[in-house]
Amino acid sequence: MIFNISSRTDIPAFYTPWLLNRLSEGYVLVRNPYDMKSVIRYDFHENDILCFVSKDFSPLIPYLEDIAERFRIHLYYTVTGYGRDIERNVPLVKDRVSSFQKASKIVGKDNISWRYDPVMVYGRYDVQFHKKAFSYLLERFSCYTGLCIFSFISLYKGMSVRMPGISPVSLEDRQEILSYMKEEAERYGICLQSCAIGEDYSKYSIRQAGCISAEVLGSQACGILKKSRPGCLCVENRDIGAYGTCRHGCLYCYAASGFSGGLAKESHDPSSPFLIGSQMSGDRIGFYDDSSQFLLDL
Repeated sequence: MIFNISSRTDIPAFYTPWLLNRLSEGYVLVRNPYDMKSVIRYDFHENDILCFVSKDFSPLIPYLEDIAERFRIHLYYTVTGYGRDIERNVPLVKDRVSSFQKASKIVGKDNISWRYDPVMVYGRYDVQFHKKAFSYLLERFSCYTGLCIFSFISLYKGMSVRMPGISPVSLEDRQEILSYMKEEAERYGICLQSCAIGEDYSKYSIRQAGCISAEVLGSQACGILKKSRPGCLCVENRDIGAYGTCRHGCLYCYAASGFSGGLAKESHDPSSPFLIGSQMSGDRIGFYDDSSQFLLDL
């Protein structure tokens, strides 16, 4: 099974003790975000692939070597050059550059991908900003990863309230940014890959594949396309996170709904099999059997 840890929240940054307990006990309970009484139990096995997604891996770094001895792992480390006006509680870029390099030395450059995502043209973050930020980071990551995954910003519900005047990146700006990123990536020997796009980038020789895919993870990741959103090419994976529980406070985040950050802080128990709270009356708990891919009532 492939686990996504997590696209719904930043588990490595904020919930590493809980994650270590789950891996130690061998299972996790996850609420369906669209039906909170529906709960699925996932068991961890040594042949599973753990895909960690984070803007700050520093809390997890001391444990990466031990985790890698038990599971196949891949890190997706998101680092942009946006400031605290956009990514309000994210550590400074220089600190994340340092932790990226430390993590790569532990897991190997083939097992860590750099996400430059999302790319937006908004306020002081214009095309020239992205050229400078991308080159700055590329120079520092080129010896520590072979892959950069990027996407242009998608406008989700509520984003225009948090970011007045935000709009899709224009065709002209996209073309200029794409041409520059591709040229720079080639110069440093980095593969540039798009994420969840609705247009053809083949003329830029940019790889179009899923983030969680055979192209990134190898043949073990072959499977059915998940298609979680338009343009997504990821294979089937299981997200163990919960929406609305990330404390980074990024204005562009699509996952900032559901539980509030305050509730997450108050009701999170590192010893619970649930990321948030515990079992409640009326919960319907099912067991996911990966061999048959169907739910069995417990």
